[in-house]
Amino acid sequence: SLSSESLESLFNTNLELKLPDKGSPDNRQPSSDRLPGCPEISDNIYLTALIPQSNYGFTTLDRPNFYFYVPYSKNDGVSAEFLLRYYPTSTDTINIYQQKIELGNTAGIIKVNLPETIEPLIENGIYDFSLILTCQGTNEEIWVRSYLQIVTINSELQQQ
Repeated sequence: SLSSESLESLFNTNLELKLPDKGSPDNRQPSSDRLPGCPEISDNIYLTALIPQSNYGFTTLDRPNFYFYVPYSKNDGVSAEFLLRYYPTSTDTINIYQQKIELGNTAGIIKVNLPETIEPLIENGIYDFSLILTCQGTNEEIWVRSYLQIVTINSELQQQ
């Protein structure tokens, strides 16, 4: 997991972009605040995808990193899995990447990297990504899902 100092430097960039007004009805935060059979969450900060409030992110990277706040550690008996899907049409999805994720020693922010073994994400492609948590000894899941679009930037902005 990342320290608050490294997170601050990661997000301490001034960009002035006018993004399209897109939003998504899905879960930036889960609909339930805790998993049945899991320890109580002490600080009332729940599983959260670290993305814009609109639940729809944009990137120019073909292998972006994904960040989540996870209120559990590996010592809490919780397993985590990351899923990335591509939408070739508005009704079809293709699983691109699915991977078990090792949680840290403490609750906190985790970063998921895409491996070099998968194809780069497609320009103008629309993807959804999820982090699914399961408590040991149950089949109960809690998850967050958000959307991402790969965009290009014009040469004027690229030169800045």
